[in-house]
Amino acid sequence: MAGLSREHIERAVPLGSSSYYIIRFSPAPYRNDLTHLFAWQRELTNIPLECSDPGVAKTRLQWWREEIKKSVRCQPWRAKRRLVVPGSREAALLTRRALRQRG
Repeated sequence: MAGLSREHIERAVPLGSSSYYIIRFSPAPYRNDLTHLFAWQRELTNIPLECSDPGVAKTRLQWWREEIKKSVRCQPWRAKRRLVVPGSREAALLTRRALRQRG
């Protein structure tokens, strides 16, 4: 998967989990995007678990809000966010490409 380490993928999509089977049985053109989406979900859901200080958690969530806004305007900080945020130019191109491949 482009942009994600093996360790990151294994944490985001644990073997035997529902997300693992969703990706495994989805059409090949969608697997990379789904993996990025589940990695992003994992990152967000871990914020309250990793932060004992509510102020730090709030700051991290606010940072993500800003990244989502930037992604919608096609100005993301990382490629991972560009791939998973609906409405980004890259997400639209990937969707069109996948639909063309399906025929």
